[in-house]
Amino acid sequence: MQRLSLFFVTVAGLQGALGQTSLYVPGFDSQALSVEVAGVADGHTTFLIQPGSDATDGFVGTATLVEGSDYASLTYVAPDATSGFTVGYECSIAAGVAVCSGVADGVTILETETVSAFSVEGGATSTAAGTVATGSSHSGSSSATAKAGSGSSSGTATSTGTSAAASSTHSNSSSAISASSQTVMGAMGVLLGLMSML
Repeated sequence: MQRLSLFFVTVAGLQGALGQTSLYVPGFDSQALSVEVAGVADGHTTFLIQPGSDATDGFVGTATLVEGSDYASLTYVAPDATSGFTVGYECSIAAGVAVCSGVADGVTILETETVSAFSVEGGATSTAAGTVATGSSHSGSSSATAKAGSGSSSGTATSTGTSAAASSTHSNSSSAISASSQTVMGAMGVLLGLMSML
């Protein structure tokens, strides 16, 4: 009976561990985000990004992120037609460095930054492109800040507002998805080990 109780406690813990993963979001500082996979095609994963359930800063509404091993793009469109705020941002990725360009609210952004993943809400799902995140999404109110990267950069943009769905286009292939696959694999190993004891 004790082994069975330990098994259920471990399974419950795994569900919590699988709800968090790491993802590179170009131009974003580490913040509470929730992601949902909208689709996977040609080595690219499309994510819908919203503020996380415990967000105290960040942005309002939904942004679209498309990633591959050597490409990432971020698109955000404020639904309030009077604000006219939009962000279109594309990055080429090589050797852990992202070279990005785009326009945020009419300001041209050129940035080189180290690809740095941070935790986001969502469960891990394996695809041909790698391990990606899915999960719940929440809406809230706060502000978004495009960060100056850890390399050379010119231009930053800050926005506030709300957003409905955003769209994204891309021309490159592959993914810069950095997920916690080691955590998932380690957790699965623990689960399989416990099952063998039963």
